[in-house]
Amino acid sequence: MEVDAQLAALWAALSDPRAWPEWTDSIDSVEMLDPRLGPGRRVRIAQPRMRPLVWTVSEFLPGQAFSWTASAGGVTTTATHVIDELDAGRRSRLVLGLTQRGALAPVVGLCSGGGCVATSSLRPWV
Repeated sequence: MEVDAQLAALWAALSDPRAWPEWTDSIDSVEMLDPRLGPGRRVRIAQPRMRPLVWTVSEFLPGQAFSWTASAGGVTTTATHVIDELDAGRRSRLVLGLTQRGALAPVVGLCSGGGCVATSSLRPWV
């Protein structure tokens, strides 16, 4: 998605998961299990119609991207968050990715349907 915000403002919103429930309907609550986002840091996230999961940051490029993983019920899910600068820094692009691995991944994918699609607006936060 393209956002009418500079890269630094978008990164500030994206790298503070505690604020996510305020701007996306896909997150009910966030508990930081470690002080801030970074390699190896953990975050407990509750989403609608899902059990809370603990996500562990696996890759972290400050100001650019992070990935994290969570495992439950024989499925390991990796979510990626990447931002790029557009229009000489006046706008930004946010690219989200989700992969699931494990014996039950195809079943979980079918059951969740559109559960990975979030309606959100970063506008109030950037």
